[in-house]
Amino acid sequence: MASNNTSPASSDPTSDPAGSDIGWEIQEILAERTSLSGENEILVVWKPGWIPKGNLMDGHLRDAWETSQKWSTSKTVAGRRMEVLLPVFPHTQLAADLELIARNKRQRPESPIHISSSSDNSAD
Repeated sequence: MASNNTSPASSDPTSDPAGSDIGWEIQEILAERTSLSGENEILVVWKPGWIPKGNLMDGHLRDAWETSQKWSTSKTVAGRRMEVLLPVFPHTQLAADLELIARNKRQRPESPIHISSSSDNSAD
């Protein structure tokens, strides 16, 4: 597993998921090939990281995020409320698990689980 810091090629907008000039850390090298132009290329997995939402370019991934149903949880850390939203796609294990949790929550209302739509981004 590699641990190199680099900046993705600026000529390829798909190589920089944030659309910015910040450095990304390579998590793993998956493959190598010779391109049609004769240049050696490597296929990498970028280490996940948090970026400002405003840095994300418009496109189908952002559209899918904005329109997806989300699971929300929050916790107070060092005096600040931190909220995390995770997408919930239909017919996935997460969707099934959250439906089960929601049924249990109706039986025990003190549970802190909240499922929001794209228009409701508040947390309990």
